[in-house]
Amino acid sequence: MSRTIELLRSKFILVSALHSNSLELATVSEEQGADALEVHLNLEDAAFAVRFGNIDLEETAIKEIIGSVKIPVGVCIGEMPIVSKEEWENIVDTGVDYVKMLAHHMPSYVYNDDRVSKIVEIGIGYIVEQVKILAEDSKIGAIEASIVSPQVFRHPLNLLDICTYTLITRLSSRPVIVPTQKFIEPSDLRLLRKIGVRGIVTNPIVTGTTVESYRVIEDYKKIAAELDRSFLEQKLFDRT
Repeated sequence: MSRTIELLRSKFILVSALHSNSLELATVSEEQGADALEVHLNLEDAAFAVRFGNIDLEETAIKEIIGSVKIPVGVCIGEMPIVSKEEWENIVDTGVDYVKMLAHHMPSYVYNDDRVSKIVEIGIGYIVEQVKILAEDSKIGAIEASIVSPQVFRHPLNLLDICTYTLITRLSSRPVIVPTQKFIEPSDLRLLRKIGVRGIVTNPIVTGTTVESYRVIEDYKKIAAELDRSFLEQKLFDRT
């Protein structure tokens, strides 16, 4: 099983989504306390003014990252274009810890491949019944709630966001993680943990795009560590 998904079952985790498949960003993320890293393929993201190529273009960089850090490295795959069967085999060969895709982008040959654990993104327009089915699927290790419209990226977390994340955690028998599509402050982690979220995926909305700006991950790690201590203390108290 994925090391990342194992961590999700025992603690509140920080996944650092890299603005580029860069060893420098990977290294500083690990140094500042990230529990896992996320590289990207086949993805064009206008919100962050970034484009990632296919595995043929990115393989060397991804293998360098995986071979240089101690924390797990997952891959987020977009649909520019949809990954082919041959490309998928090459991705598996890199040794990525998990694959993450929107459900409507994930081909059946990726979904059915038990060699790599799956984190499935649910996006805008998914209905409750679809979310529930995905969240109960034994082939899926975790759910990412990517539910924010690009028009309100970078806005502060609001009450409706919290209500929606709460609904998803209640529907899901799998761990739920939240990307920083909104500007999630370190202090917001306490509220997210309280409603059942098991981790966040930091991206340039909160980390910026430079090695220096990525050092903000440390601020999120401090709160996450506090949450883990409180959770452990409560478990020990409940046993007495």
